[in-house]
Amino acid sequence: AYLVLRCGMLFDDAYRELLRVRPVASPNQGFLSQLTELSRAHDMFDDLNLSRIGMYSERDPQYLVGLRLRDRAGVELDERYVYLVLPPSGLASPDFVVIVWLGEFAPPAFVDAGMHVARQSYAQNERALSFAQSIANRADDSDAPNRPISSFARYLKEQFGLEYKMLDQNSSPQSPIVIRQGSEPKWFERVMHDLGCAAIGVRVPELDDDFVTHSSAIRGQRLS
Repeated sequence: AYLVLRCGMLFDDAYRELLRVRPVASPNQGFLSQLTELSRAHDMFDDLNLSRIGMYSERDPQYLVGLRLRDRAGVELDERYVYLVLPPSGLASPDFVVIVWLGEFAPPAFVDAGMHVARQSYAQNERALSFAQSIANRADDSDAPNRPISSFARYLKEQFGLEYKMLDQNSSPQSPIVIRQGSEPKWFERVMHDLGCAAIGVRVPELDDDFVTHSSAIRGQRLS
């Protein structure tokens, strides 16, 4: 918490630094969740969020989370993983939508974790919308902070020249748009290109070790 609040570090970086200095540190899950929310509150971005489902820590390879890809230049979507495209952090929008890309060889656990992260994102947006609406209802209160309800559709139009209706949602509200490798629509390829993505559906050697570690943990669980 000190590294996040006082040093301006992101939660993932702060946690890695903690483990480097004190490898035996093991915060409980409740406190980790609070730290994650704290980090999000201090981590407001004006761009789309591209995340990959991966291990939170090698000490617990079965605990999967959405890992935000902050350096997206030249990023490649690995066919063994699940990736999510989310609206900018801090955007509370009634037309909120999450895009989930499923690699052809992504394990079921990665798929489940991706859908779980998507559901969490929708729930967080609902809470943010509720807060924004309560602020709007107090518009005549001079002490009320200014937090307007935003439009994701307008953001896509302004940033990418993309019409929201192009995101052909064959799903109900609060459900992510699921795109499987090999069936990517043109608009998705365009968005990924604009985000700096160099390739879709390849093998990324740098992710081999993480994938093997997780796969070994799953096999060990089955044998036990």
